[in-house]
Amino acid sequence: MTDCVVCPGAKPKPAEAPKLVCFACSNRILRYLRELEHYLPTLSLLKTVGGKGGGRKPGFGSSSPANDTAIHHTDWRTTPTALDGIGAVATVHEWAENVREGRSLQPPASLSFWGEIEALRHNHSWIVCQEWAADYATELREIHSAVRAAANDPIPRSVGKCITIRPRGECGADVYELPDASGVQCSDKTCQRIYTGLDLDRLRVSQEAS
Repeated sequence: MTDCVVCPGAKPKPAEAPKLVCFACSNRILRYLRELEHYLPTLSLLKTVGGKGGGRKPGFGSSSPANDTAIHHTDWRTTPTALDGIGAVATVHEWAENVREGRSLQPPASLSFWGEIEALRHNHSWIVCQEWAADYATELREIHSAVRAAANDPIPRSVGKCITIRPRGECGADVYELPDASGVQCSDKTCQRIYTGLDLDRLRVSQEAS
């Protein structure tokens, strides 16, 4: 049995042959694609004040009114930079091109970000069997995290309260998303419970019921 090539931490889960990734990491990759579709259209190409909906930055200063981070992630021609890393649209397009080349597929009649995302999603089962699956997952994680932060929803953020039972009742400390979005972790130094898989589902049900 092969270990997952994507799993975070020192104890990877078993991969689901012939795939090279485990069930949780496979779903996480699909989540990155789904959330990129959600976050990317929210990026404003103009600088704003006060986060979402703040409008264009006032004044007549010498700086450009453009939001360079948003442009970096929405430009098909983007190359990696030390400040913003790899660009979202350019990265998605490169991987879609890689898939088409590897599977001898015809390119689309017209390119769109949504079409390239769909190409990756449609070929997901094949992608996670390839030797470069770990690189693919890493780059998707990087652009997902960067675009999410640019959309004013950075990781980590609190998603609820810890439900670990302790001698005096539930822990109750804030739980935060892990940097790789693989789960959430309790912020209490004496608890630090990590929720993934079914534990994460139980936590969500608990938060909805409270």
